[in-house]
Amino acid sequence: PPAMAIVTVEGKGDSIGTTTERAHSGRHSLKLQDAPGLSQVFDPYFFYRPYHTQGLSVLRFSLLVEPGSNFWHEWRDAASPYRVCPNLTVQGGRLRAAGQELAAVPEGAWMQLEVSAALGAARTGTWTLALTLPGASPRIFTLPCRDADWQTLSWLGFVSNDTRASAVFLDDLELVNRR
Repeated sequence: PPAMAIVTVEGKGDSIGTTTERAHSGRHSLKLQDAPGLSQVFDPYFFYRPYHTQGLSVLRFSLLVEPGSNFWHEWRDAASPYRVCPNLTVQGGRLRAAGQELAAVPEGAWMQLEVSAALGAARTGTWTLALTLPGASPRIFTLPCRDADWQTLSWLGFVSNDTRASAVFLDDLELVNRR
């Protein structure tokens, strides 16, 4: 499983772990394997608890979605109920965020994503997504937060949100906080 992450799997054909099947750089990547018949559509998933409260948090990762998969990524605070910003999905060859379709994306090929948001007193109510597709220049999107009062990063999650056997691969995952 990914280091320092909290991992949830049901053990019914779903899994999260390193694999040599595909890699963007090096020889390994992280595979989220979904399966039919799980009690929760959002299983399997993993998350980190970075507790970033100030500055600018920046997440970079490479993503490969297999045809038919449904990937979901989200940043939450620790409020109850929690507040969200950023949030994105990749399904059916489409990248969606902030209630809009942003781009057609390839299934079965690596893409790079960079997600960033200002926190605490520096927050703006927006976040930035940079999408780099194979052979293309980055496309930059500035998007509204789902919850305008979101201001801290307490939960950073990666979800295979499907009801079928499908897989999502992640590589080159890096999270930094600049104060």
